[in-house]
Amino acid sequence: MKGNRSDQEDLKVTKRERVRKAIAHRQPEKVPWDIVLTDPARAKLVDYYDDQRLAEEEFFSKWVGNHFRSLTPRSMGLFHGGIGGQSTLPLGTPGEVRDNVRRMIKEIGAGGGYILAQAHPDGVLGDVPVKNIVALIEAVQAQ
Repeated sequence: MKGNRSDQEDLKVTKRERVRKAIAHRQPEKVPWDIVLTDPARAKLVDYYDDQRLAEEEFFSKWVGNHFRSLTPRSMGLFHGGIGGQSTLPLGTPGEVRDNVRRMIKEIGAGGGYILAQAHPDGVLGDVPVKNIVALIEAVQAQ
């Protein structure tokens, strides 16, 4: 049986449309994300993947699948953050990071209005283990 038109359209949602749904406080099929790394955290990721291109902001943003970089979510009435930059990311296990991402998507992302991101305004800090950075990226991409 073929799905209705809205089901088919949801399968082809662009990043821009996903962000627009969140801004309008409508539930997107995936919660948009915006992952930013400080230089020390980015250096860890470059070493982990042995890929110098990850040091370039534009390449990293495309690689991780960020939904936007030029908007300011707080000024749009959205909740931006939720991934503990002083707790879960630096001190938790990769499993705890993935659980935190899933919980934030389920609890805060329901109904739209949420952009998943690290809680620290400067980005993921250098004290975060690279395995937790990878777990964060994989968890948002897997939703």
